[in-house]
Amino acid sequence: MGWTTSEPSWSIRQATTAWHGTGAREFVNALTGRKKRYGGLEDIHHTEQVTYFDTCLGGGFYTLTADVSSDPSRVVLRCNISFQLVGIPVDMAPLRHLFERYHAMASGFLRPLTGRAVTREHLKDHEPLEAVGYLVSSDDVPSISWAERPESSSEEARIPDKWVTGIVARNPYYKAERGATPEGWPMAVESSELIICALRNHHPLEKRPEGYSLISWELAKTSDAKVFRPVADW
Repeated sequence: MGWTTSEPSWSIRQATTAWHGTGAREFVNALTGRKKRYGGLEDIHHTEQVTYFDTCLGGGFYTLTADVSSDPSRVVLRCNISFQLVGIPVDMAPLRHLFERYHAMASGFLRPLTGRAVTREHLKDHEPLEAVGYLVSSDDVPSISWAERPESSSEEARIPDKWVTGIVARNPYYKAERGATPEGWPMAVESSELIICALRNHHPLEKRPEGYSLISWELAKTSDAKVFRPVADW
């Protein structure tokens, strides 16, 4: 229905295991790839919890949360979608279409936000990160030679078409001792070995820096979920 962007994030949580990722197609593949995900798991709860996060065109974001049966039937036991928008939307048609599509007009409502939408915290001392993967986006600017520009040198270079916009890193606070985790860091994140960090400054894929550091994080809430966004730099 056009509600997905190029870089949504998601998680699927079982009793003792969680899977995290980015991308709408990857999310669908993870949901349908139940057998592959459950390979080797001993303790399987009868229900898995699903959370999907994405931003809205023009500002704001939304979360989709669901409880899905972990048996082969894959019955959706509960599913909610919650938006946090910048003001009241002037054009309600997209939301009305969404509600009508899933017969949810009776349960849809708007309410004002009484507190801060997003809180930001900064580390006093930046924490070094070990990157194990990259989030890569393609740039829409066409590849042209810098030599075609009057102010450029004769050395030919091209605008990179792939940019690193985030990293997958080992969680520096994984199962940290009491007091070692920064104040305000969500406790649930401590159980994850890896974290997905947004990059404050993007860089071309072929020009990777010497290292990355965790510098801050952001927290926001919808009616059904807490959104956590670590931010790294190089």
